[in-house]
Formats: sequence, C-alpha cells, structure tokens
Amino acid sequence: MAFVAHWPKAIHLGGGTVGILIDERADASQRWALENVAFGKLGGLPFEILATTFSSVQETRFVPFEFHLDGRNSASRAGEGVSFVLQPVKSRPYTKDPITRQNRKIWGESVPYGEVWRTGVQVTG
Repeated sequence: MAFVAHWPKAIHLGGGTVGILIDERADASQRWALENVAFGKLGGLPFEILATTFSSVQETRFVPFEFHLDGRNSASRAGEGVSFVLQPVKSRPYTKDPITRQNRKIWGESVPYGEVWRTGVQVTG
C-alpha cells in the first residue's frame, strides 16, 4: 500500500487530501483491510490520527507495485505516479528535537515520548 497525502499547511491544521494505492494483486479481503487501515477506520497509529486531518479523500487505485529492498538504500514504485528512493541522511549529524529544542543525533533515533513511533532509523527520499 502507498499512502499519498498533502496538507496545505501544518498537518495538525487539517485540510489535507489523501489517496491510497494498493497492489493490484491484493484479493478483495486484503483490499478491504488495507483501505480501512489507511483511512483510520480500524484504529491504530499513525493512520487513526492522520485520518482526522483530511478533508478530501481520493478514490483508491489498484496498481502494480515494484520493490527493491536494500536497507537504507531501498526503492519502490506504485503504478506510474508514485516512486521513492531512500538514502541515508548525510548532511547533518544533529537536528533540533521538535519538543525539547535540544540537539539530537539523527541516526538510530530513539524518542521515548513519541506518539506515533519511539524507535527508528531516519532516511531521506
């Protein structure tokens, strides 16, 4: 599933537009489950929170998916319109924490007070 969204301002201000792309190989029950997860109807983070910020929902599209899995250098394509390539963050070893405003390392990040995630590895794409 690819989750494609745009917000005209900060996410918490709402007014967003969302669309999802689902692999065309998914059967009917998988399609139902993925749509309902993506639109926050089954609960769970982050989609349950994000669903409250959308004012426009595009029709779900069923398209071919391609994947190249290579850790922090992975890539994917969903149909003709969505693709991404990941690469490790190289430019700055530190960034400002949005809550504490303290400098923090950005590789192998741990955020014990995080609402949506608490541990992860940051990449850019």
